[in-house]
Amino acid sequence: MSEQENAPSANKPLSTTRIHVKLRKALKSELEKKAADNFMSLSQLLLQSARNSTITVRRIDAPKNSKELLALTAAYNKFGAQLNMIAKHCNTFKANSDSVKILTALIDIERSIAELKAETLGED
Repeated sequence: MSEQENAPSANKPLSTTRIHVKLRKALKSELEKKAADNFMSLSQLLLQSARNSTITVRRIDAPKNSKELLALTAAYNKFGAQLNMIAKHCNTFKANSDSVKILTALIDIERSIAELKAETLGED
C-alpha cells in the first residue's frame, strides 16, 4: 500500500470522536510519562491498553431501599421544595426581600437536614 492509500482522501474524511475521562492529576502525569517513555501519545497508550486488555465486568445488585433511606429521601425532597420556594421568593421580590428572614430559613433547613441525617443514619 502506498502513502496515498493510507492518507484520508478528500472524498472520505477521517472520522474521529472524543472520549472524556476524569483522572487525578497524579495518575494523568504517570500515564503521560509512561506514554512518553514508549514514544507514544497518551491517546495511543490508552488505546493500546484497552485493545490488549481483558476486562471482567462483575454485576452488582442494587441495594434494597430501606425504610430509613426512603424516609431520608422523602425529607430531602421536602427540604428541596422549601429551598425552591425561598429561591422563587428571592427572584420575584429581589429589592424587597428580607435577607435576615431568608438566611434564618436557610439555616433552619440546614439544621433540619443535619438532625434528620443524624437520626436516620446515626451520624453526628
